[in-house]
Amino acid sequence: MYQHHDINLEREMDKAFIFLAENMSKSGHNPKPVVTHSIMVATTLYELNYSRNIVIAAVLHDLIEDSDVTEKEIEASFGKEISDLVSALSFDPKIEDKREQTQEHFNRIRTFGKSAALIKTADLYCNLPFVNYVNDFNTHSYLQYKYQLFQDMFADLLHNDPMYQAFQERCKGILGEIK
Repeated sequence: MYQHHDINLEREMDKAFIFLAENMSKSGHNPKPVVTHSIMVATTLYELNYSRNIVIAAVLHDLIEDSDVTEKEIEASFGKEISDLVSALSFDPKIEDKREQTQEHFNRIRTFGKSAALIKTADLYCNLPFVNYVNDFNTHSYLQYKYQLFQDMFADLLHNDPMYQAFQERCKGILGEIK
């Protein structure tokens, strides 16, 4: 059940949600429900009492890759640390092979550190229930690869973290033991 935590952070979240929605409306190019997904990711982290920068960056985590918004625009509105987090969480569209793109993306997140890894954990956690709706064998195989790679790369960094533990439990419940 939702409980009020921090009225100032909730106001900042509102500002970030409005920024996200306005920019997705103007220049969004992902047909998936990016705003709804971003609300889920940020709220998941907020409910677990993560820091302001993690929560606000979670709101904006898909904005660079799914719209025409730049890192500089995010920095002007939310500061450098949040802008850097969003940039670290954005995949490189110049890499065409999905597995290579994912490997590079996760390497960059790993280099950036725990804050970026926690947001990616919540992102994957929120997307996980939809994996079973994928009927294409190659796409499903890629998603299993992606979730296993994330666990392999981040277990040592996040193993004691509540968000990561919830992610692992959800992975087991939906994907089973993947090795």
